[in-house]
Amino acid sequence: MPASASYRTVPDDPEPDRVRRITLLLLLPEGECVVAADGGPALSTSDVAAGEHWLYDTTLRVPQQTHGFRIQGMRTVAVADLDPADPAAGLQVFGFATGAPAGREVALEHLTPDRLAARLAAAGDPVGARFVVDAAEARQARTDAQTAADNLRWQAAYLRADTPWGQSGNSGTLEDWERSRRPVAEAIERDGTFLDVGCANGYLMECVQAWCAERGIAVEPYGMDLGADLIRLARQRLPHWADRLWVGNMQTWTAPGGLRFDTLQVRPDAVLLERRADLLTRLRADLLTDGGRLIVTMSEPGPYGTAPALLEQAGFTVAGVRGHVAWADA
Repeated sequence: MPASASYRTVPDDPEPDRVRRITLLLLLPEGECVVAADGGPALSTSDVAAGEHWLYDTTLRVPQQTHGFRIQGMRTVAVADLDPADPAAGLQVFGFATGAPAGREVALEHLTPDRLAARLAAAGDPVGARFVVDAAEARQARTDAQTAADNLRWQAAYLRADTPWGQSGNSGTLEDWERSRRPVAEAIERDGTFLDVGCANGYLMECVQAWCAERGIAVEPYGMDLGADLIRLARQRLPHWADRLWVGNMQTWTAPGGLRFDTLQVRPDAVLLERRADLLTRLRADLLTDGGRLIVTMSEPGPYGTAPALLEQAGFTVAGVRGHVAWADA
């Protein structure tokens, strides 16, 4: 850790070319800290490797390596000069990342932020302890607008991908994409319109139509996304659907002309945990037809924020579940 005198909280990300190291506090959606058990690292720290972008590459790679943790979002809290006497040495970025354990098996324990801060202070790491306190306060103070802005800045990572599924946020293979996303199509049981909320480059729209057609179901897809650049890409890829693709915030957006949809798919982990049930209620009220089907996708199966539990919390009766996808009828 750098000297405490160089550590300072910041409101925004620093210039990318100045970042040389990252330190992340890994948080579950409910706010507990995830630390490696049995003397492993409490915080996830690493240098930015050659050729990496600190945000789009390093922050995804390092938590997987140190904690077997897949992040869904990251917010910068503070920075520190690696060498206060030499500005060219660059910065260390401190931020909190939300997500869940996935993939690599690593022994983990969960601590409240105050317990982790006390542990770090007792171990002689006052900067780490201060950072955990600052990160916990920043998480508590998040607003809907800040969360939307954090989501929007990840758009550049999608645009850097060279596959259509990568441009939809899946960093794996085509087989990984199909395993993860085909359950959305399996939830559709009749002909009708389909809205992908958070459609990115529109690839899921294409796939859902094709996968449903294999079962003799005719789907007419539509899409909306927060990112104007992603919608621009979707319209370029899918010019025949250009008038079906819109820019908007899922928490407030309504379709032009009061259009409603027979089926709607959404990933609510893009909004604050305490706002997810309200999101589902609003989507049902404003965008679904009577008797329409709401399909909820969470990042992966697991104990944190599962799709069936969220539907039930929002007052729905779960009609079906496929792994990390669940659905209910309005």
